[in-house]
Amino acid sequence: MTSRRGTARNTFGLSPRELEVLSYLPLGYTNKQIALVLGTSPGTVRNQLGSIYLKMDVACRAEAVGVLLRTSEDPQSSGCDPSESDCRERHVTPGT
Repeated sequence: MTSRRGTARNTFGLSPRELEVLSYLPLGYTNKQIALVLGTSPGTVRNQLGSIYLKMDVACRAEAVGVLLRTSEDPQSSGCDPSESDCRERHVTPGT
């Protein structure tokens, strides 16, 4: 089975980091929350999202999520195994 990240990369030509940023959008993360998890700045996340939107030919994060879910074989997948500790650490609860 192809993961959502693999499908998005093959379909849109996204970089590994763009795929990582994109993986947090369906979870409802803000730019600030994504930046915190990835150890970068909200401005960097904003710029990466701009690049993602261009490559996906969308105008906003909601549209990007919709396209992502339509192109995914398993739209419920977060791209990692939640039973693994590194996944749980990466996917902190929004608002924290």
